[in-house]
Amino acid sequence: MRLTRFFSFYIAAVIAGFVLLAGSERVMAARPIGIDISDYQSPGVDWSVLKNTYGVTFGWAKISQGQRSSGGANFAGYAASAKAAGVPIGAYHYSEINVDTGTAGATAEANYFSTRAASYLVPGGYYLMPMLDVEGASLTGTKTSLSIWVNQWCTTVSNNSAALGNRVKPCL
Repeated sequence: MRLTRFFSFYIAAVIAGFVLLAGSERVMAARPIGIDISDYQSPGVDWSVLKNTYGVTFGWAKISQGQRSSGGANFAGYAASAKAAGVPIGAYHYSEINVDTGTAGATAEANYFSTRAASYLVPGGYYLMPMLDVEGASLTGTKTSLSIWVNQWCTTVSNNSAALGNRVKPCL
């Protein structure tokens, strides 16, 4: 009788384990898959392939970098082909936090981004919120100074959008 109770408990535990495992796979599979694109991928990104083959459901593409016009030259094409494939897209800015330092630098970069991305920071639900890309092994400054820079950039982008009648909150 003891062996039967133990065996029943063992079988119940194994079944519970499989149910939990199967449940977590469904949760993992339900997560949206996104991608970020820059001009390094070339203008020939096929959003339909990304969506249908790899399950990409959203994306961001670089529209600006620092205060220069380099970087993001293909954004309009990315946005049009993503929209045609049914993939919501947002614009991102690659910061040059070590070049454009302090809050003045953050404000200048945010103004440059806002000018380039204004037509994509519109209500209507198709375009994603803007994103700031901060990276690099050569980042200098303290955590506090980096945080101040990022907050200044986000606030400036939000204020620029509000001046156009849009409510935007950038993400990192």
